Amino acid sequence: MEISRSTRLVLVVFCQLTVWTRTTSVEGRRFVDRQTSYGTVRGFVDVIKGRQKVEKYLGVPYAKPPVENLRFEAPEPPDTWAGVRTAYELSPACPQPRLGVDYIQLHVPDFNHTSEDCLYLNIYVPRASRHSQRHADVQHHRPQYAVLVFIHGGSYQNGMGAMMDGSHLATREIIVITFNYRLGPLGFLETNDKSFPGNYGLLDQLEALRWIQKNIHNFGGDHDRVTIDGHSAGGCSVGLLMLMPMAKGLFSRVIQQSGSPFADWAVTRQPITPNFYFKIFTTAVGCYGNGTAEVKTCLKELPSDVIERVILEQPEHPVSLVPPFRPVVDGAVLPDTPEKLAATGEINGDEILTGTTTDEGLMAAVPLLNNYGVGRHGLQRLQAVISGFSVDLPAVRSLLDNVMEQYYQWPYEFEDEEIKKGFAEIVGDYFISAPTQQTADLLSSRNVTVYFYNFDYLSQQDRSDGVYHGVELFYLSGYPLTGHDNFRYNDVDKTMAIKLMQLWVNYVQHG
Repeated sequence: MEISRSTRLVLVVFCQLTVWTRTTSVEGRRFVDRQTSYGTVRGFVDVIKGRQKVEKYLGVPYAKPPVENLRFEAPEPPDTWAGVRTAYELSPACPQPRLGVDYIQLHVPDFNHTSEDCLYLNIYVPRASRHSQRHADVQHHRPQYAVLVFIHGGSYQNGMGAMMDGSHLATREIIVITFNYRLGPLGFLETNDKSFPGNYGLLDQLEALRWIQKNIHNFGGDHDRVTIDGHSAGGCSVGLLMLMPMAKGLFSRVIQQSGSPFADWAVTRQPITPNFYFKIFTTAVGCYGNGTAEVKTCLKELPSDVIERVILEQPEHPVSLVPPFRPVVDGAVLPDTPEKLAATGEINGDEILTGTTTDEGLMAAVPLLNNYGVGRHGLQRLQAVISGFSVDLPAVRSLLDNVMEQYYQWPYEFEDEEIKKGFAEIVGDYFISAPTQQTADLLSSRNVTVYFYNFDYLSQQDRSDGVYHGVELFYLSGYPLTGHDNFRYNDVDKTMAIKLMQLWVNYVQHG
């Protein structure tokens, strides 16, 4: 794939006759109605950068609220509704620790609403001009827009879809969709038996993709040109979706940012019955029983506010950096380990764009070292921290001396800052960069077309020590062009944002 500013954009405009829409105006604000399989939704027209228009449909349900009897179960399609459902505001984020709410506010300032009733998506649609409408492809009834579906990260514990703002990307002639999925214990609690098989968050992702396949033509989208894009745990998720038989036919291209299903932390490969975190969670909410079936009955009977409060107040996950709740090889949703599925299973999607930032481990490593006082106790303490990285692959511990020699030259006598820098490289390579390279190697061996990127741009306005995990998301959201409450940007940053967004759009449209 050759991606450059000279890449030609082939635009085929959708036929209005095939998509039911109605536009109204109230006090200067324009609203647009679109029909879905479940009822009519009313979005609004937003003006981006003073002139470019995007239709926004925020908080559209793709599943029933996963509460009470639907708690810890596969999602079900939403109920139909009569009349017009307004879609003007973001839905609540799924329940998560207070740290996760802080993480959301880094991207979406002042947002702090969480609820179990959280399975909603946001749709950003280019606003067709009168010229494009007059020149629609009436004869072939072909939808105009390729579709980008973004799956957020946050270690399967934190975050929400709207951390990626699709407005700017949508002005470049693609539809952008973001959505929430269940997190933490509500999304991934498992006991290695039929009571709690786990993977509810992955099943939510599948349900959202099914909704898109069924409804995107109503928004002018082409269901044959759907690209899924995920960052961090979302990157692990899109990698898993490539390997899952249940995801067949739901997308054609993949973008995997700073996350891989082959990472040690991405999947529980050998579940424990019942696991340690299951006991912690059920004890915290006050559910006990003679077996997991009794505990499940208790959990389903709890009011939502009890569960939401316990999750909100739960501490950060252990400093091993391995999420306590994550996808599991259950024999159904994930029939086997990612490595075996990649080697022998059918691969979903024809091509993948995958990559990393230059300093992936920076944000995680420095707080970890500060918490453990490595600067006070030196490299012996650092070795103990590294040895705790691997939960599923104990063999890593036997390689510790080789690892230390690779990143630190003997006799290991360095200042604190040098220790932190080396440790950040270890964290980034182990958790992100090496598994991403493994993705490229394994998928290319299966005749999947693989493109690789490295984001190494550091803004002069950024006071960070490097190009940290997730920084590119702010450029993909176009924040340098319109500003952001938490960051300052200059003209060079604006140019970088434009280039990065266009690269993404070119890939979504043409591969």
